[in-house]
Amino acid sequence: MTTAKIIQANPEKDLLQVYANKVTVKNLTLDTKTNNAYAAFVIGDGSRVETTNETLSGNSNTLTNCNILGGNKGFTLYVAGPTYSGSIFTKYASERLSDGNIITNNYMEGKYVRDAFVFALQKNGKVQNNTFSGGELDVYMNQGISISTNTFTNSVKAGIFISGPSKSLSITNNTITNAREHGIKSYYQIDNTPIATQYRYIDSVTITGNSIVNSGENGMDLNYFANGKVIGNSIQNS
Repeated sequence: MTTAKIIQANPEKDLLQVYANKVTVKNLTLDTKTNNAYAAFVIGDGSRVETTNETLSGNSNTLTNCNILGGNKGFTLYVAGPTYSGSIFTKYASERLSDGNIITNNYMEGKYVRDAFVFALQKNGKVQNNTFSGGELDVYMNQGISISTNTFTNSVKAGIFISGPSKSLSITNNTITNAREHGIKSYYQIDNTPIATQYRYIDSVTITGNSIVNSGENGMDLNYFANGKVIGNSIQNS
């Protein structure tokens, strides 16, 4: 149950940024919808420029039991991962990713047509038991992530988008309804072209027990999908 509401009055700013480790944010309403501001909630590496071999911040944080309300200008949720000074793909291959962030039991709303809800450059994290309305959950370049028992409604793009390279993901028991495009889509990270072939693939992903209803295009559109399992999903009217 939320107990306090914070509204971003400046439409050119984010609302709450966590550049720290082991922080729990709970029982809040974070609102950038009212004034159509930028990101409502951000977890990231506050160093901005990488100076050591370790992520300075942005690990083992939890967002729980909150209402996160975004507009159509920017992210509602942005779990951003570490800052890189070199090749993002080299850092991914060496598993230099933010670790152990958890997003659970929240209601989130946003209609940004690019990336309303972003979980990027993460490992060993969870997105579970949330309700997402209006936007797409973008799972960018992650390892060992669980996306489970979430509800997605009325996305202006896909319900869940998985970007390569990614590996060892579990997409289970989610309900996706009325996505404008695909229910679940995978493709490589085209924002960082050109991309070497080995960095294009989504490897060892399990997609099971999901319910996808009334997608505007396909129930699933899986590209560059290797060594994965797609088992026991229900797709209707897509």
